[in-house]
Amino acid sequence: DVRASVYDLAHKLNMTPAIVSYRLNKLSSLGVIEGFRTQISHPLLGYQEIRALFTLQSPTPGAYEIFMDYLKVNSNIVRIEKLVGGPELDAVFVVGNFLEFEEQIQSLRAHFPSLIRDYSFVLVYEEAYSNNIALN
Repeated sequence: DVRASVYDLAHKLNMTPAIVSYRLNKLSSLGVIEGFRTQISHPLLGYQEIRALFTLQSPTPGAYEIFMDYLKVNSNIVRIEKLVGGPELDAVFVVGNFLEFEEQIQSLRAHFPSLIRDYSFVLVYEEAYSNNIALN
């Protein structure tokens, strides 16, 4: 729980706050802990999460990097994952409705017509599992 203080963690783990702080810093410096974040429930705010699974064509040199940079600055995309064994890319869009999602996809296809071969989508209904570590 990112809201838990070092003191709370120490109490739950039966350790001193100094030891917990040292271990968190060590795990961070080793790259095991990449950061602490807040997870937003988009549906509670009236937004939909839609995953777009992109199948790409062989990009020209530098085209893939330009595409990724373009996706990273899109304020409707909250996560991008590179995939192996099917579609090459998974982008999670947060939009007010499906029409907004379609407009985003059409804009991407217009900007990168020779890179995007195809896409499919999945509407995220409910996140039933998160790999956040529970200390209860």
